[in-house]
Amino acid sequence: MSRTNPSAGRHNLPLFATSFLGREREIAAIRRLLRRARLVTLCGPGGCGKTRLAIEAATRQVGLQPDGTWLVDLAPLSAPDLVAGAAASVLRIRAALDQPAMDALVTYLADRRLLLVLDGCDHLVDASSTLATGLVAACPGVRLLATSRQPLDVSGEVLWRVPSLADEAAVRLFDERARSHHAGFDARGQRAAVAEICRRLDGMPLAIELAAARVTMMSPAEMLPRLRDRFTLLSLASRGVLPRQQSLRGAVDYSYELLDGDERQLFRLLWVFAGSFSLAAAEAIFGPRTLDVFGRLIDKSMVTLQLSPNGTRYRLLETLREYGRQRLAEAGESERARNAHLEHFVDHAETTYDAWVHSGSDGGLSELELDYDDLRAALEWSRMADPEAGLRLAGAMREVWYRHGLNEGRAWLAELLDRCRTGSHSRARALLAAGYIAMSSQAHHEARELLTRSRELSAELGDTHSEAMAIHALGVSATLSGSAAARGDLERGLMLFERLGDRYGISASLIRLGHLAILEGRPLEEAGAMLERGLQLASEVGDRWGPGAANLFLGLLAGRRGQPQVAEARLRRSLEIFLPLGEVVMLSAALIEYANVIVRCDPRRGARLVGAAVAIRRRLGGQFPPIALGVIDRTRLAARDSLGQQVSEREAEAGGRLSIEEAVAEALAPGSPDGEPGPLRLSRREAEVARLVAQGLTNREIAGLLRLSERTVENHTSHILNKLGLRNRSEVTAWVLNRRPPG
Repeated sequence: MSRTNPSAGRHNLPLFATSFLGREREIAAIRRLLRRARLVTLCGPGGCGKTRLAIEAATRQVGLQPDGTWLVDLAPLSAPDLVAGAAASVLRIRAALDQPAMDALVTYLADRRLLLVLDGCDHLVDASSTLATGLVAACPGVRLLATSRQPLDVSGEVLWRVPSLADEAAVRLFDERARSHHAGFDARGQRAAVAEICRRLDGMPLAIELAAARVTMMSPAEMLPRLRDRFTLLSLASRGVLPRQQSLRGAVDYSYELLDGDERQLFRLLWVFAGSFSLAAAEAIFGPRTLDVFGRLIDKSMVTLQLSPNGTRYRLLETLREYGRQRLAEAGESERARNAHLEHFVDHAETTYDAWVHSGSDGGLSELELDYDDLRAALEWSRMADPEAGLRLAGAMREVWYRHGLNEGRAWLAELLDRCRTGSHSRARALLAAGYIAMSSQAHHEARELLTRSRELSAELGDTHSEAMAIHALGVSATLSGSAAARGDLERGLMLFERLGDRYGISASLIRLGHLAILEGRPLEEAGAMLERGLQLASEVGDRWGPGAANLFLGLLAGRRGQPQVAEARLRRSLEIFLPLGEVVMLSAALIEYANVIVRCDPRRGARLVGAAVAIRRRLGGQFPPIALGVIDRTRLAARDSLGQQVSEREAEAGGRLSIEEAVAEALAPGSPDGEPGPLRLSRREAEVARLVAQGLTNREIAGLLRLSERTVENHTSHILNKLGLRNRSEVTAWVLNRRPPG
């Protein structure tokens, strides 16, 4: 074996004609990993920028390794036995005729210190793993940086998943690459369209670069609708570039062909999920073999993990999902997959609903909210495939509609009730849900008709619990409309719940009767006793809604007693309980009562909170009952008397721009004597978002972690920049780090 000294050139890393954008945090993380690990593997789907990131990280290492930094490009190789030889060739090692290339490599590198980049291990994972294992074991001075769609499974390997480009970096990449294709390209006035393109392309550098090349033919706004057929749109012939890097389809085809038969089938079936999904949902679609196969898809970067307060969730990047849809259709599996998807979400929603109405416990409701996109997709499919299953689903989604959209729920229930007229438990449940939503829209005549039909059908079916629920709902509707029937209905519902031994139903009835007693002008002691009993019982059974409602009404009671400090404390507690539940209707009611309590001592905040509550309820749908409208009018009048009409209206408009989380944070924040907002004061949620921005998370990652929509995170980020007078996410990071205490 003869050898030459490759360190004379220090490296063989290529120079790129285009600049490297937006990955400084990732580069820093990789460099830190290389200081403590012998093998670091960058994993991610095709087109996510693994190669460019690895080469840029390696370039920053040039000069730090005495024997150089060397790139071994494995992509052109077609056979496993060529891998060791390719590495030897890069290092200019010539083995003896009868000496294996691996032996020559180990002998040469045994006492050397260098960084070896193994790029494109995907199609030769076993051979790459063998090479890495041998070098890590026998060459202590060698560090390896590999790129692959899946781990090499070598002892001591540190896996680093390549994230999507952050929003700002993705837009900058599009802008620069667009100008390289079209010197006259001007992003001014087109930023919103460019940002939407980057979002829909999942922040994938290859897809963004291919999209940017199309500015020679069309504007970003014209490109957007064509993303529905992204695999046709995003292709570009280019000399010297591998076919899989010339088109989006080529990149995904390459990844798909590396899967085995089971992995391909599960990947295709996962298209059916419209949003993030749980492992249990995937198992419902694929069957008992899901766990092992699903794990391999994650390893091969075909499925992305998302952290949430409800546990690990999963999703397909939109590009991979569209590819899966096409492959599923080609395989003739679409109908079976969508039927299984519908069946799973009907079962999931009904199980969650039963837990909620029998105990008031979460029972999976927060997870069900995360499935909202899939619930809607299942309802759409039920129209054609199984309207009865759709009716079951829509009726079981009552609490979800209350958190995401009353008008949408009302429309679905009306349509499915009209199409499915057979008397059944699911129809009685759907009538109850429709009655509640009509009640929240102040359509009390319609609500009473729907709820009466639900009560009658439940009685015919011998379902006493559902009958009691319908009678209770009739009492709530009568309370909100001011009908004299309220007390009779609520007391009849209470009697049935007591007969059934349903402690949750009893507590809900007591709380509603306590509220009614306040409205009827009964002795305040009577109202207080019922509310306290209801609160105690709700706490004993683990109900989460009841304590929020009881504190809301006890706050109202304290206001009637002339105890503003007690009222404020009770209403603050109500807000704290309802916020994590996502109970928008009750949250907006509590905000109005709270604003009315504080408006005379803090008129600016009172005006803002009324504006917030009205806007929040408008976005959800439905209307406030007359009793709440009266409180709103009194609060607005008090704010106008203190501030003047112009200022009070300006504060209300500012409140109308707040999200639910921001409005509650505004209510819970300590007020200043004159009601002016404190300097540089971020809401609790804004501070949380700022900390996550400082950790380098994208808007999409923050949204998944905090159970918010990506648009809400964008709004929070914009508010943070405006409040702090900052220009970009980097400055937010610096602001957070500067405020962090040492140690």
